[in-house]
Amino acid sequence: MSSLDHRHALSYAFVYELPFHEGPGPLQKLAGGWVVDGIYTLQTGFPLTVKYNGDVFSSGTDNARPDLVCNPNLPGSEQTVDRFFKTECFQRQSPIRFGTAGRSAVTGPRINNVNLA
Repeated sequence: MSSLDHRHALSYAFVYELPFHEGPGPLQKLAGGWVVDGIYTLQTGFPLTVKYNGDVFSSGTDNARPDLVCNPNLPGSEQTVDRFFKTECFQRQSPIRFGTAGRSAVTGPRINNVNLA
């Protein structure tokens, strides 16, 4: 799976002209011609690869991956900002072999965002 793979993505843009522009008066002078616009984005997370920090094999590379012992992805309802995958599913492998965790084994947190202007 590519590290740029998104299974689902939805973007919705809108513009709403505020109705204060009709007729003379102080409200029209103050608020006339204003609009509210925004973009709503809902998207599944990016695939992530879990690796060790640094050169654990003294081989000149930092690509060592741990062993994967269970499915690390939590259901969306259980994901939080502090915990979006199960860290206990990754264990240190023996120093004479590479770990079994594959590339893009974890799906990152989803995006649910509203921008207003």
